[in-house]
Amino acid sequence: MNKIKVAPVVVLFHPNKVVLANIMSYINQVEKIYVIDNSETTNQYVTDKIKEIEKVEYILNISNVGIGKAFNVGAERAIREGFEFLLTMDQDSKASKEMIKRMLFEASGISNVGIITPIHGNKFNTQECHIGPYTEKFDVMSSGNLVNLQILSKVGEFNEQYFIDFVDIEYYLRLHIAHYKIIQVNSALLFHSEGNIQQQRFLFWKVYPYHHSPIRYYYKARNRLYLRAKYKSKFPEYFKKKEKKVFRNTVIKMLFLEKKRALKIRYLFKGYIDYKNGILGKFGSKSN
Repeated sequence: MNKIKVAPVVVLFHPNKVVLANIMSYINQVEKIYVIDNSETTNQYVTDKIKEIEKVEYILNISNVGIGKAFNVGAERAIREGFEFLLTMDQDSKASKEMIKRMLFEASGISNVGIITPIHGNKFNTQECHIGPYTEKFDVMSSGNLVNLQILSKVGEFNEQYFIDFVDIEYYLRLHIAHYKIIQVNSALLFHSEGNIQQQRFLFWKVYPYHHSPIRYYYKARNRLYLRAKYKSKFPEYFKKKEKKVFRNTVIKMLFLEKKRALKIRYLFKGYIDYKNGILGKFGSKSN
């Protein structure tokens, strides 16, 4: 297999120094890294250290332009510089040894692959076990994805109007409409810290509430309604079963186990109202 050119895009939002070790975990697996900083205020120590990394191109947005815009900036640069895949990485994700090589190797014989993704491990080891070299998936987490840039050029870039939540899912649905595949390589592992996820007890069960900020519940409520309105007729089973169940469980865990519940409920309601009013983009912006 000829050497395939891969460039990660790492999106920062008020990162701490852990991001430095995370970047170093895959720096020797790639030729260049685009670091897109969406922080309103920067951690000077962290940013200075990132800029010292030889392969890094650091791009400061000064304000939070959203995950979709950050991915698109990385994709545009990667395409212009001749890269074939964009590796989308969260600041809190760490790659295992040869993760990218394993992903490319196992997916090399499969046609029409739009995204290659690893197993997403976490500190609670709640990831599913899979048999075989790879598994075809319908949707996956966005961190650690190898996005085929030739296919992205055909199906269109990430939807910046969603800002954060469901940006990845909306792209996956467009891939499926165009008959492209999402392949999970079961020998490739990404160590992923999912925000503020915690292990807690609820009656007789261990549950894992995300403890998202209130504003994230706004985006989750608003964007899923836009997503359903646009794609439910094309993917009725997905929205009837998985998507609905995931959102319901997230809200239930928030109601019983998270703090600031009243505020989060208000943001859920605000998301619904803004959907009804046809509002997209960043919350509180002039275009919102």
